[in-house]
Amino acid sequence: MSENGINILVLGKSGVGKSSFCNYIFDEGVFLTGKGKPVTGWNEHLKHYSVDYEHYNLNVYDSVGIETDNYKEWKSKLYQFLNNRSHYSNKNPMEWVHGAFYLINAASARIENIEAELIKDISSKHSVPLVVVLTNVDAASPIEIKSIKDELNKLCTKDSINIEITEVCSVSIKTRAGVKNRYGKEETLNLFLTSLDEKLRVSLINYFADVYISFLENLRDSMKSKINESDLGIFNLIKSAIEDTDLEDIINFDTDSLEQLMNERSESVEQLDGFLDRLGFSYDSSTRTSWDELESEIEESLEEGSNVMDAFIESVESAFESGGFLDKLKASYEVLKLIADLKGSVNSFIDDVVNPAISKLYKYKV
Repeated sequence: MSENGINILVLGKSGVGKSSFCNYIFDEGVFLTGKGKPVTGWNEHLKHYSVDYEHYNLNVYDSVGIETDNYKEWKSKLYQFLNNRSHYSNKNPMEWVHGAFYLINAASARIENIEAELIKDISSKHSVPLVVVLTNVDAASPIEIKSIKDELNKLCTKDSINIEITEVCSVSIKTRAGVKNRYGKEETLNLFLTSLDEKLRVSLINYFADVYISFLENLRDSMKSKINESDLGIFNLIKSAIEDTDLEDIINFDTDSLEQLMNERSESVEQLDGFLDRLGFSYDSSTRTSWDELESEIEESLEEGSNVMDAFIESVESAFESGGFLDKLKASYEVLKLIADLKGSVNSFIDDVVNPAISKLYKYKV
């Protein structure tokens, strides 16, 4: 995905009206004229357009229509595309597919098995916020529309998935009674934005909580590994202190990587909130506020732990540098115990600092 913005997928069978839908919803003519910035996917099966919508960048992927003779390849390439840009990939969240529209011709009065499969997999397996759009509703009877909605609701109940359903007439039609205007845009956008706010925000939280946990676990294990591999016997430590080579070389928090992680999280959330703000969508900011508070708590906890470690290191080095160390060693059981299991003491400090932060993240995910 070439530019930052919200990445949207538009899918459906041939003749369902994807281009008309995109032009109506996003106020752009590029989907009919071929203007914009097309990026071809598998043999022209998927085209990507970057459009300016309400002064915000949208990357809209308009797929080729599904046909009987192309479905196997179409499905394979689509799933490959989604896997590479899913919440479970290693991609930055700005590279994800953030949401999708699946279009069904309301006049067909039924959903084919392949469509039911796609809707279920996109929403459930790939966890993409999805809105199902019934198109050509002006040409469908109320009974046909109800029939499709009933099928979709049965699908949701059977497979325990949650999708939004809306109706859209993308093209104005002249009739004997006059002009039948387009409709459905406002409701469709509102359902889509609600889905982004509720589902995408949760996915962002889970993603960054997992990345954060992985970062802290790797940090903890890396430091403990260095401690365990180091020769911290009493004579080596005395030599280390005399040569002014202190334990900070071994016990070191990677603050630059931690700051980069925080910045990525902030940038992704701001991207989502900025898009919702531009469209005048009112969302609950409590989730973001609580995450900011948690992040601040963890940062303070790590800082406090780092200070405790520094004090510990200074006390050990000071004891060895002191001229009266042997007298202190004989007189102080605490110092003797500390030296007897120096590696264990340092490892314990590391656990005391990092593990509470990891526990907070797990609790927050729940």
